[in-house]
Amino acid sequence: MDEKSDRDAFSFLESESVQREITRIEEEGRAKVRQLRDLAAAGEQLNEVLTRGFLPLYTLHLLSEMPRHGNDIIHEISKRTEGLWQPSSGGIYSLLKKLEKKNWIKGEWEEGATRAKRTYSLTPLGESMLVSLLDVVPPRVAATYRALELVALDLMGNPRAPGSG
Repeated sequence: MDEKSDRDAFSFLESESVQREITRIEEEGRAKVRQLRDLAAAGEQLNEVLTRGFLPLYTLHLLSEMPRHGNDIIHEISKRTEGLWQPSSGGIYSLLKKLEKKNWIKGEWEEGATRAKRTYSLTPLGESMLVSLLDVVPPRVAATYRALELVALDLMGNPRAPGSG
């Protein structure tokens, strides 16, 4: 390349249009980061609803299938919800303590390969509570599901530009 071609190429790289494109891409990137942070916050709020509303019942349900330890409950919920809901270990272990105090479950220590684990199972009182809850809960779960579905359809079907409404 001759000197004039070098200058033309260099001036092209520093042109206003390139700078405008760089600025646009940077702003777009900042907007995407904000969106991802908002999604993470919304996910935390949804997790809070699931944890408060469904975790005790779902834990009793899982324990009705077989005795489990806390981490097993967490992994099983995550697996069954395709990773969309994974309760925290702090949340699950505090719940297990509460359920044990109510005598709905009992915990027993087992020696594991690396350390002892506390395995939980339903008590007769817990089994009867689960049966009672399952008589009452399905209509409420169905109503909650339908309400979430309608809200989601409304939000996704009627997008609003910020500041338009």
